[in-house]
Order: sequence, then structure tokens, then C-alpha cells
Amino acid sequence: MLAEILPSDIRRPHFIDISRSASHCSSESEYSDEYIFHGILRSFPRDMHLFRCHKHKIPSVWGNKVDFTFYHDSLPVLHAKTKSSSTQDSIGLSTQMGFDNFEGFLLHNRKYNDFSLRIGSPYGEESLAIHLERSGSNRPRSMTIYFFKKSFPKPEIAKSSLPVLNSIGMWEADLNSKCAIRSSKNFRLVDDDNNPVIFIRKVSKNTIEIEALQSINQLRLFSVCIGAFLCKL
Repeated sequence: MLAEILPSDIRRPHFIDISRSASHCSSESEYSDEYIFHGILRSFPRDMHLFRCHKHKIPSVWGNKVDFTFYHDSLPVLHAKTKSSSTQDSIGLSTQMGFDNFEGFLLHNRKYNDFSLRIGSPYGEESLAIHLERSGSNRPRSMTIYFFKKSFPKPEIAKSSLPVLNSIGMWEADLNSKCAIRSSKNFRLVDDDNNPVIFIRKVSKNTIEIEALQSINQLRLFSVCIGAFLCKL
């Protein structure tokens, strides 16, 4: 079990392999990500809301199609789909699967490491930008998110905190949950004061869980999940 560190507990946090405690959280135990994360569970006082993003791959002779569904309280709230053979550089985000009434479009480059969320159309107002990079072949990916608002000249920024490499060569990350499996898609994003803003954790082979401040809307959070899934670095 992972150590549960309460606010009154001043002991040094205990890090344990999160993969050992994930079996009760998901029936899917297979994963193939290269980088291994450990974690601990802490309590954070700020209000957060919780979503899950599920990826479903549909093989086809015309190229694989990937559907993404975003859930809140077990109810689907947003949908998106893309094709591996597609030459399009944007993904439509809709409240209903199969309908072309898109809430936003997620623009991306060919490596799927730069994303831009546009409202209403691919040329609409930019709401969010995501950048993923890897600083070395043996290091985890990092993520930076830029939040744009009309009333602010500069975007607000959340950056992934660097996991800690322990004495046995395993990366440790505080994901604020016991229900996570080892994955390069796990991120803990913080603000300039190192306060948690978003937790991204892989909970099964095809599902990412995202926990974030309630001030961040679901369209932005869905875009972040898709970016974490699609990044090819």
C-alpha cells in the first residue's frame, strides 16, 4: 500500500512502487510504457474535480481510427476521434459522438508534442497551448500548459514537476492517488509557487484520469488528456 500522508503527518513521505497497489483500481494490468513512476498519496486542500479519458482504437483497412471519450461521474461529456492515416492537423471536440457541432478544435504538429486548443473553429480564439518534450533519452517527458485569457496579456503557466530518481533507478512522482500504473503519461503539474494544478495519471491500458482545479474547464482538460495520449516523443 502507498503511504497516506495527512496534513498533520510530519514524517518523511514513503515512496513505494505504485504498480503494486493498482490492481484494486483497474482490471486492466497490461502496460508497455518505458518509464516507471512511483508515487505517494497526499491530501491537498484546494478544490479539484475529477475526470477520466478513455481511448478506443478501431482497426480498419483505411487506417486505425482512435476514439476518445471524456467522462465525469461515469457520464460521457465530450468526444473526439482521429485517424492514424489522416493528413488533418486538428481534432474536433464535441459534446456528442458523430455530430459535427464542435465545441473546439485541438491543433497539433506531426510529432504530437505541440497542441493548441481553439474555440469554435480551427481559426478561433486560442484557449490553451500544450508543449511536451524529452530532455534526454533516459528521462521522462515534461509538459508545459499555457492558459490564455482575454483579460490577461500573458498566459498563466503550469509545468510538470520533475520526478525524483531514487537509489534503485526508478522515477518517483506524487500523483495524489493510489490508483495509477507505471507510465510515461503520468504528470504532476504545478504553478509558479509549486502548488498542484493538475494531476494526470494512467489508471489502465487505455484510460487516463485527470484531477484538476475546478477553475479549469472540461474542454481544456480533455485536450490535455488527448495530448498526453498522442505524444510520440
